Amino acid sequence: MMKRPQKGSPRWMTTFTDLTMLLLTFFVLLVATSKQDAVKLSKMLEKFSDVEQVDAKVMENTIPDISHEKNDEKMVSKKRMDELYKKLKAYVDNNGISQVNVYREDTGVSVVIVDNLIFDTGDANVKPEAKEIISQLVGFFQSVPNPIVVEGHTDSRPIHNEKFPSNWELSSARAANMIHHLIEVYNVDDKRLAAVGY
Repeated sequence: MMKRPQKGSPRWMTTFTDLTMLLLTFFVLLVATSKQDAVKLSKMLEKFSDVEQVDAKVMENTIPDISHEKNDEKMVSKKRMDELYKKLKAYVDNNGISQVNVYREDTGVSVVIVDNLIFDTGDANVKPEAKEIISQLVGFFQSVPNPIVVEGHTDSRPIHNEKFPSNWELSSARAANMIHHLIEVYNVDDKRLAAVGY
């Protein structure tokens, strides 16, 4: 029995075409991200000038060097965080908020409220006596546009009950409750807030 001839190109051509396109894309990306040397480029264009008349101009630095822009952004961000740290530290000191420590970290500025001031042991509800300190801090937070990440930490003792099967659930519930408190009581924009449990 004779096989019918296939219509169109052989199947291996599809794979070969895909491979060729991927290689082309790879080399285009390499060229696009590389730094252009104007002298070498003009020599290369001279070699091709015999093939066809092409009116080509070589421009220096046609691809912008974004490494300086990234470094500048990092420096500006670092300066902003340093300024934010100084303002927040001064705000805490001037308002006599002694139960709060302010730290400058690589990722931003941290505000740590000392010990069991906000939550009772094994509980995730905000204590009424903590609301005054929170309101003082919120006064500052509403004056700056930065995002706020609320980190819930847990007790040093392991917990295992119906409400909180582990310390992880307790810390997450504390962070979430603080977020709800900031939104409902102080009208902090929820787009600025994030909760993390440790």
